[in-house]
Amino acid sequence: MIHVMIVDDEAQIAHGIAALLPCEELGIGAVHVAYSAEEALRKLADSPIGIVLTDIRMPDCDGISLLKAIKERWKRTKVIMLTGYADFDYAKEALQGQATDYLLKPVRKDTLEKTVGQAIEQLRGEWEEIASAERAMRTLRTYEPELKAKHLNDLIAGLRMAESELAEKLAWFGLPYGKGDGCILLLARTEHSEGAEDREDAALLAYGLENIAEETFSDDFHFWRCRDAHGHLVFLVKPVGRADSLSPEGERSAIRDAERCAVLFHKHAEQFLKANVTLYMSGIGEFPSEVPDMYECTLSAIRDGSSPQGQFLIMADEARTAEPGYLRCLHEPPLLRHLFEIGDWDAIRDKMNRALEYTDAPDGSKTEQSAEVYLTFAAALCTHLHKRGRRLTEFLGRVPGPSPDSAFLWTPVRLKSWISEILDLLRKEGDERAGGRTDAIVRLQQFIAERLAEDLSLQRMADYIYMHPTHLSKIYKKETGEGISEYLTRLRMERAAQLLGSTDVKIYEIGCMTGYLNANYFIKVFRRQFGATPQEYRERLRRDS
Repeated sequence: MIHVMIVDDEAQIAHGIAALLPCEELGIGAVHVAYSAEEALRKLADSPIGIVLTDIRMPDCDGISLLKAIKERWKRTKVIMLTGYADFDYAKEALQGQATDYLLKPVRKDTLEKTVGQAIEQLRGEWEEIASAERAMRTLRTYEPELKAKHLNDLIAGLRMAESELAEKLAWFGLPYGKGDGCILLLARTEHSEGAEDREDAALLAYGLENIAEETFSDDFHFWRCRDAHGHLVFLVKPVGRADSLSPEGERSAIRDAERCAVLFHKHAEQFLKANVTLYMSGIGEFPSEVPDMYECTLSAIRDGSSPQGQFLIMADEARTAEPGYLRCLHEPPLLRHLFEIGDWDAIRDKMNRALEYTDAPDGSKTEQSAEVYLTFAAALCTHLHKRGRRLTEFLGRVPGPSPDSAFLWTPVRLKSWISEILDLLRKEGDERAGGRTDAIVRLQQFIAERLAEDLSLQRMADYIYMHPTHLSKIYKKETGEGISEYLTRLRMERAAQLLGSTDVKIYEIGCMTGYLNANYFIKVFRRQFGATPQEYRERLRRDS
């Protein structure tokens, strides 16, 4: 539904025009009234107003100046000028300044309905074009390399995804990887480069290495690349035209070809970029189920420091992934603290139950694994309660059974029961809150998390959960202990920090991807949040890794 605003310093005229509008017939959701240009700009900032009818002459600011101010900030908003016969030449100037149309005062009902109706159709047509599949496809194709890299980052991190969703994404990106395909993962670590004295040169070096790698491997392998959270280049390659890559002979052939390509890559990187690159290569594994283990295997090889002097290609031993006591499912996305944030108690229960299944492994690490499950859950619970101004000891006093002081000695069955009791209590507290406010906030948080790149005004968020903006602000602060704008900023900054650490996307592009079209303002907010500019933060992450 379109929102319309009437701007006139004479209240009687403004309300008279508003009364003439046939809102239901034209599909108008709300009519706002402002008595000055300053008030009009404030209302435009707070409400999704699509059409403005403004008097061309007002005491504080003429209509032409208001038109220019509107077009600078809300370029798609349609502005219709209200003018007398004496101001006809002035109205023509307004049309040249991007006014949609003009109406002569006194306004006739049929003319008003026709002019506003045409503006509404024009506005709808523009937004339909913006939202069209063609426009969306063009935008997505622009960011395709970054999106493909992010998708691979999700896979190596162990992010769970429905088989149909994975197949759809792979098809859209044109990635010829399918369930059960054999593939090899390589991790490239730059040891030294004479040409990478500063960060800008380092970014160019990474870009050059990616291009050389793709060129070197593409004759024998399908190639997919990303940069991980540590700044390493990660390549996932699949043999071209081989259906038997998981057979013993196929595996040996694929490994030989990958080793040959890796040697060529190292040689070309050294020759053309003066870069000394060490490559860690996994064995062949099944896509997508074994990709996280293949990645972890290469990281383990780095942690072990097992790279003999002068050796640039390290075969990562898969046995390294079988580290006693490591509970991958406990630390893979979605993270526990994020699930607490949105109150997804069922997902938390499922994650903890899966982790506890591994505590029965006969490797002598049962006690340590149970302790890891308990400590991870307790830390996330503490954060959840403290953000809401509550104390852990008081909350646990409401949980039946023994104190968790002896949790390290609990059996997995007892620990599972205790976690279940905690989650049941948290769910019950949510259900007891009046008016379904908690559910509304959870829905709002999910709405925000999915639209960080979009313009999220308080009015838009309030409209989504059918609340008044002022009431929403008060309820959100009361329920979460955090202001809604602070929550939005924090989420955007966390997303920006993650992108800075895991991608080479430009600073201003990361700003756009997190809802900040003004790069300078994005940098200012980021510095306030993290005490460093985005560039300094990215450099620090890569230096520490």
